[in-house]
Amino acid sequence: MPIEIPSIRADDLSIEAFLSSFYLPEQPVVLTDLEPPCAAGQEDLIWALAHEDNSEWRNGHIAAGSFDGEGRLRVPALVAAMFRRKDIAHKSKPLKLWMQPRGHRSLLHYDGNSLHCLNWQIAGRKHWLLISPRTPVRMMPFTWVAMATEKFTPDPARYDFCEVHTQPGDMLFLPRYWAHRVTCEGDRNINLNWVWTPAAPNLSHPVGRRECATLKLRSWLRKLDRLVRYRVGLKNYGDGGEALFRSYAEA
Repeated sequence: MPIEIPSIRADDLSIEAFLSSFYLPEQPVVLTDLEPPCAAGQEDLIWALAHEDNSEWRNGHIAAGSFDGEGRLRVPALVAAMFRRKDIAHKSKPLKLWMQPRGHRSLLHYDGNSLHCLNWQIAGRKHWLLISPRTPVRMMPFTWVAMATEKFTPDPARYDFCEVHTQPGDMLFLPRYWAHRVTCEGDRNINLNWVWTPAAPNLSHPVGRRECATLKLRSWLRKLDRLVRYRVGLKNYGDGGEALFRSYAEA
C-alpha cells in the first residue's frame, strides 16, 4: 500500500530523534531547508574536490576519499554524527558526487554492501520511487537489480511503497535494502551522498535475510563468485574487511 515518508526541517529534528525514529527502525525520511555545502560563489569547490588524486570515477558518479572534503565542505551535523559512530564500517571513499541530465533514470535496485545512504540534493530535482524491504520485488540472482521493466509500477495490494521528490536543500535518508528508482527532473542535477555499512545485519525482513544468505552462498561457491562481477569482493564487503563479511554471512 502507499506509505508516507515524513519531511522534517533539519533544524527541527535532533540527532537523538533521528536515531530513534528513523535510523534504528531503518525508515526513510527527508530533511529539508539545509544550508548549501559551500558559501556563495564557491560552487566549483565540489567539482574540484571530486577531481583530487584520491577520487575515482565509476558508473556515473565520482567518489571522494573524505566525508567532509578535508574540512572544506559545510557538512550537515547529521552526517558528521553518523561518521562518529563506532558501529559502522567506514567506506574508504564515503562521499559521492552525482551529476546527471534531465530524464536520466536508474534501474530499480537496492544498494549492495548493505549500504545506508544520506542523499543531499544540491541542484535540480529528483523523483524517487521507494519500495519497502518488507514487501520486496524480485531481484536477479546474486545481484541487487530488480527483475522489472522501466515501466514497472508497484501494485498497492502487493507492495508498501512511496514516491518522493527532492529539491535543493533536501536530504533523503535511504536505509539499506529499500529498492529505489530515481528519475532526474531538473536540467542539471547534482547530488552529494554519504554511504556506510552497519556492523550488524538486519534479519527482520526478507531482503535483509536474502543479503545474508547470498553472502553465505558466495562464500561457499568461491569459483562462481569469481565468474560474477561484483564491485566489491567478499574480503572487502562494505569496506569492512573479512570481519564485517562474516558478521553478515554467518548471521
